Order: sequence, then structure tokens, then C-alpha cells
Amino acid sequence: MDAKECFGLLRYCLGNKAEGAEPELERISMADWDRIIQLAGSHDVASLLYSRLKERGRIAAVPSTFARRLQEMYFHTAAKNMRLYSDFSEVCNALARRGIDVVALKGLHLADVVYGDIALRHMNDMDLLVRRKDLLLTQDELLKMGYESETGAATGEQWLSRHHLAPFTKRAAPPIEIHWSITPPNSPFRIDMDELWDRARRATIAGAPILLLSPEDLLLHLCLHVSFNHKFTLAALRNACDIHETISYYRHDIEWERVISTAANRKADTYVYCTLSLVRGLLGTEMPAPICDKMRDRGSEKALVEALVSRVLFPDPLVRFLAASLSSPPVLSRMGKAATSAGKIMIAFRSLFPTMRRLREKYRLRRSSKTVYLYILVHFLDVFTRSLLLLIPERSKERLAKLLFRDGADSPVMRKWCGF
Repeated sequence: MDAKECFGLLRYCLGNKAEGAEPELERISMADWDRIIQLAGSHDVASLLYSRLKERGRIAAVPSTFARRLQEMYFHTAAKNMRLYSDFSEVCNALARRGIDVVALKGLHLADVVYGDIALRHMNDMDLLVRRKDLLLTQDELLKMGYESETGAATGEQWLSRHHLAPFTKRAAPPIEIHWSITPPNSPFRIDMDELWDRARRATIAGAPILLLSPEDLLLHLCLHVSFNHKFTLAALRNACDIHETISYYRHDIEWERVISTAANRKADTYVYCTLSLVRGLLGTEMPAPICDKMRDRGSEKALVEALVSRVLFPDPLVRFLAASLSSPPVLSRMGKAATSAGKIMIAFRSLFPTMRRLREKYRLRRSSKTVYLYILVHFLDVFTRSLLLLIPERSKERLAKLLFRDGADSPVMRKWCGF
């Protein structure tokens, strides 16, 4: 099997349906299973693959060595997320005592509610949304709990250049990002945060009182996150599964007319329909006629899926580098915002010399892999070259971001769908 066939089988196992006959898993070679599992791991869907194979009674068709490997990845994610939700509960209960409402974003909402099994959704950090007026109060509470800001405590309106504060970290705890909006301030979208808060629903997760985005707002947020923020380059299949599972779980609750009108009002319709079309093409997601009509007006879904598969399997290294760099500030930028000299030194040290565990997570290495030591040098060069982007004017960065949709053979497809 070549790379595209392995990816196609992975899509079949994770989605509703696939073109052609059901694959004969028993005939897949050991080498191909190794490639499929590596591909699943690189897209953070290995646990989900294990669960879907078990649900469909097909796990016995997987060679025992690889079945155990998938099971280990499943239990590893479960243990990691149990710790994450424990920290999440502690933080949210502390904020609730201060009268601060919190919306659990992305993985925190998806793993517990949508997937219904916290082992099925890989997470590296916690994304929490608070009201703009509560940002500094939230920061104060986290600092009291022993968390540290990577750039030092924010004062005044330093945070207005981004839609979240710098990450808060604590030893042996996952990082926390505190958001005040779901899109960057310089994005082309018009997000009315007051309306979003009004539609949010109260819930309890891990024993903590929190709020969840309405199904429509969750769907729109996920679409904009994968298309605008990450340009379909980072964990594209996991993000597609998130949207697929959201639509499946909320199939009786989503008001699709509201999705259409909200996307149009936010000037986000091209990104939303592009993403939904990709998800349907990749995973066979069932969608109502009005949405299908909107997507059909945009062009060939098959061509778009082929473009994404090419981008995922045979990525241009420069494109992936620019996507990651332009979506997150380099280390020198974070150092420049640090309040003290000690804070600058700490940021530099942690960025240049991460723990072995962080290196393995960043580069998707196995726990037993000895190549992690080679990646110390790779990581150092990565940080250095990303920091060089500080020398590029902001206007030029915007042009580079647009070029991400124009690389290689998929350029006319992406331009048509996303308006570049």
C-alpha cells in the first residue's frame, strides 16, 4: 500500500463510509499496519482508531503486535487526560469561587461531551474562555495557584494584540491558555462575543461548573480554527474528526439555518463551507440539504479532498514551517513581552532546552526512541529559524499566510474555496 492508500484506510475506519468495498484488514501487511499506525499517531487519532476498530468488531483483524500498540496509545491518552481534567477541575472551581464564568473550549468540550470518552481526544493543553473584563482577575487567580505566565503578568491592555493571554504553566501540569475571544483581533471575522456568551449552556465537567458553546458556535469555532488558524496543515485529520463527531453528536440539536446566517454575518462563510466540505469528503459526514447546496455552489468537493490529502501526506516543509510560525509567536517575541529579566531568561531556557517528554510530544516520537537526542539539535534550529521571522514586516507576514493556500498543485482549488 502506498501512503494515499494507507490514509484512505484510516479515513474508512474513522468515518461513516468510504468509496468502494470494505477493506480486507486481514490481508494488510505488517509494514502497512506500521505505516497506518504511525500516520494515526501523527494526526493524534490513534486512540480513536483503536476505539472504532473495537466498536466494529475488527480489532481481531489487526496483528497482535499492532493491536497492543494501539491499546497502549489509548491508555496513555486516557491517563494523560485524567490528569489534565483533574487540573481543569481545580482551576475552574477556583475561578467559580471568584464569580468568574468559564467556557471550556475545543478538546475539553469535545473529549468529555462529544466523544464521551476522554481517551479518544488527544490534548496537550487547556483552552478556557473568560469574559474580557475577567481576564486580569483570572490571571491573578492562576498566579495564586502557582502558575506562571510565559511572558510575565499582563498589565493594562497588553493582551489586546492576541485573542488569548500568554500560556500559563506549572510544574507537572498542562499549560493553560486563557482566551477572551475565539478568533484573533486581526482576523477578517466579525465575532459578537456577547451573543456567544448568551447562547452558551451551563454544564458540569469533572465536577466543575462551566459553560459550553452552543452546538452552532462550537461547529463554527472548530471550522475557523482548522481553516483560518492552522491552514489545514496541523493535525488536519484530528480536526476533521472533531467536526465529524460534533455533527454526529449534536445532529438533533444543531440549527443549520443559524449556522448559515451566523457564518454569513461573521464574514466566515467561505472558510466554514470549505471545512465542512472537506470533512464530508474525508469521512462521509451526513449534512442537511441547505448546507450541501451551499457547499456545491463553491465547486468540486472531490478536488478539494484530493488537494488536502496531498497537503497532509506530502507537505511542503516550508509551508508547514510558515503555518506553525505564523500561528504562534516565536520565543523572542514572548521574551520581549516578559515583565522581568528573570522572566525573559526563564522563557529562553525553557524554549531552547525542553524536557525529553516535551520533545517526544512535539515531534511525535515513541517513548523508547533514542532519536530524541538528535531532536535536541532539530528543536534548537527550529526555535532559531522561527525567531528570524521577527525581522519580517507584518504586512509581509500576511502575504506569506495567504501563500499557504497557494502551494503546489492545490493552489487553484484553495484559492477558489477560501477566497485568496
